[in-house]
Amino acid sequence: MDSDKEPSFEEKILECLMDNAYGLTVVGLAEKIGASRNTIYRYLGILEGKGLIFKKEIGRYNLYFSKEGRRVSRDIVASFYRGILTAFSQEIPDPAQFKRAGRTVSKYVKLPFETENPLDFIESEETLKKEFIEVLSVIRPYISLLHDKLILKDVSVEENKVLIHFINSDMLEEHEAGIYHFYLLAGFIEEKIKSLFNIEVNCEILDYHISEKDGDNFIKISLELK
Repeated sequence: MDSDKEPSFEEKILECLMDNAYGLTVVGLAEKIGASRNTIYRYLGILEGKGLIFKKEIGRYNLYFSKEGRRVSRDIVASFYRGILTAFSQEIPDPAQFKRAGRTVSKYVKLPFETENPLDFIESEETLKKEFIEVLSVIRPYISLLHDKLILKDVSVEENKVLIHFINSDMLEEHEAGIYHFYLLAGFIEEKIKSLFNIEVNCEILDYHISEKDGDNFIKISLELK
């Protein structure tokens, strides 16, 4: 590209998506590029038609990604991570220690997730407290990390506790070590919510099932406001 030539909208969008490996919404792209949503929608359609980008549906909105993103293959990262989980679960089989480790991890991990509306993560659950809606809007993307097929199946409330049911976890397809991912995540969530909202939350793994069959594996998590 000529260095004296102003980049086109297509080039700006591609560059932006390459620099944001975890995807961007139309709103996020519009803010970063300084263009209207209609303009972004139009050029995203062109780029999709050229096979240069792809999108994932998250709740009721789309995240867009570059097919040539500057990142290590997700499969390589996921495989390496599963290997780490397996090794550590054999050396440290106590889930409580993984949860404590997750609290430490949360202090060093920041991911550029974007949401247009916190309620996009919650399917028509009108009984949730405002605090829970805020909490869920933050943790949903972290729970989806390293998951291509994870589905939020159900959210329910019991007094000061919210119960969350996910199915199709990539981490629960192969072997028992995958559950340690969620114990790490439980500690991560507790610390992340405390730092963001100054709210004490107890996150617990209630039940899970390992299975390679689509829709058969599941993970049930509870969040309790202290």
